[in-house]
Amino acid sequence: MMARKALGPATLEIVQAVRGHATGAMVAAVSGGADSLALAHAVAHVGAERDLPYAAVTVDHGLQDGSAERAATVAEQLRAMGYSDVVIERVEVAPAGRPAGPEGDARAARYAVLDAAAAARGADLVLGHTLDDQAETVLLGLLRGSGSRSLAGMAVRSGRRLRPLLWLRRDRTRTACAELGLQVWDDPHNSDPRFTRSRIRARLLPLLADELGPGIPEALARTADLARADADLLDRLAGDLYARVLIPSEVANSPQDRDPRATERSAELPGVLGSSGVLGSSGGLGSSKDRDSSADAGRIAGADPDADAARRPGQPALSCAPLADADAALRTRVIKRWLTDGGAAEVPYAHVRAVEALITDWHGQQEVQVRGIAVRRIAGELRVVGKSGL
Repeated sequence: MMARKALGPATLEIVQAVRGHATGAMVAAVSGGADSLALAHAVAHVGAERDLPYAAVTVDHGLQDGSAERAATVAEQLRAMGYSDVVIERVEVAPAGRPAGPEGDARAARYAVLDAAAAARGADLVLGHTLDDQAETVLLGLLRGSGSRSLAGMAVRSGRRLRPLLWLRRDRTRTACAELGLQVWDDPHNSDPRFTRSRIRARLLPLLADELGPGIPEALARTADLARADADLLDRLAGDLYARVLIPSEVANSPQDRDPRATERSAELPGVLGSSGVLGSSGGLGSSKDRDSSADAGRIAGADPDADAARRPGQPALSCAPLADADAALRTRVIKRWLTDGGAAEVPYAHVRAVEALITDWHGQQEVQVRGIAVRRIAGELRVVGKSGL
């Protein structure tokens, strides 16, 4: 067990952050960097203080020379902190050149083993992300144009994952390690200019501070907090709409859909979120533009005898009319979720907009190719009709 001694100011801040969120068993993810070592000390301190089970996992990706020896050193440091349950996980990382790249593949492999370790112990996975990491994540999302969900950054708690240090600056963890006499490993990948996040950390954020003054990371973290609340609300409303416009496969595959006189299905749906932003009954055939084209939709369905054979079996459809009247923020979320559920590997914004045009700008277009699947509008419904060539 750790010897009790007075905590330095930075160490106390980190202990208090963990203490404020610890509710049960904890598994600390430890790389050997300042953030994770300071976090690991706090997890052990709070675990011993409250008689909570705690463990630590360090992952050896094998991406750098000496990684196995470094993992062993981290394990020794953890045992000196009081950990009796220390796991070194070795994972294989896909070769460079895959879409995610070695860093993306390493991250996916790391979280897979960390999540499994926490789940096996019925514990929270405690991660050492700081306010600076949050700021970098927000900037990455902004630069990639990935929407409000990416601007929302990371949450303090997301399922089993717990990030108690998100409101502490990175330099506090380094100071805490100095107070504790812990030897810190600085990952060279964190300063490698090949990686976008490294360039944001080493170049862009310092430039913003020089040009605009201090407080940029804090402002970005506040932006994430505000964007997350908005994104959470929109996701909940979109989930309600998704449930209302989704047509189960046994209905979508019914003989009625082969009738050239098939009409839009919104009358069958009790209520959808319309452009007014309130829950009401849309009742009729959706927007006037969509009503005017519904007969054309039926004609095209009737003129395409192979549509049913081409449609992917068991794939639910989407009703177009109520989506035409929905707010764009909800409609695009519904489309993206449906495409993902339907097997699309990735859904870029341009593909979402192309599928959206089948709803809001319908004039008899052919199928839209998305990464992994092909989508067509048939009888007022969006349907997955096969695999994409993309």
